[in-house]
Amino acid sequence: MSIASRNRRILNDRDSASVVIQCYGEVTRLSRTMLAPASDRRMNRLVDDLYDAGIRLAGAPSVHGSDLRAKITILCSRLREHLHPEHRGKLLNYMLAESFREYLRLLWTD
Repeated sequence: MSIASRNRRILNDRDSASVVIQCYGEVTRLSRTMLAPASDRRMNRLVDDLYDAGIRLAGAPSVHGSDLRAKITILCSRLREHLHPEHRGKLLNYMLAESFREYLRLLWTD
């Protein structure tokens, strides 16, 4: 399943009003915004905003399955962004997170 289709599934879930889903949307929006060229000042502000949104996402209660899917999607994305294959610990963390995400996907499709 592509990242875009996973994102649509998360955002179209019936629980889209949850705090986690709102934070997920903010993190995703900020991550996309950071891909565009920006001044150092603006980029520093975006990095700070993304950090704050990530803190809110981590602290938000996961009440529904869509909340867990949103959090694991962001976790896997962040681990993938900072992946260095020569660093075995980071690679293992990423592989474990992706394995957990796949397990959740199978669990919720039954």
